[in-house]
Amino acid sequence: MLGQDFDVCRFRPAVLDTGALPLHGLDGKIQAWTTAERKRFATQRGKGT
Repeated sequence: MLGQDFDVCRFRPAVLDTGALPLHGLDGKIQAWTTAERKRFATQRGKGT
């Protein structure tokens, strides 16, 4: 989904910092993180960065 915008350094804390979660909880968390990252990149591109 993020392609070249994917940053493992930002992804790792999104996965590991919460601790143990059931897979459906992790799935929801990662979907929310991906949505937020896509919005962040869209905002940055809109500002010309």
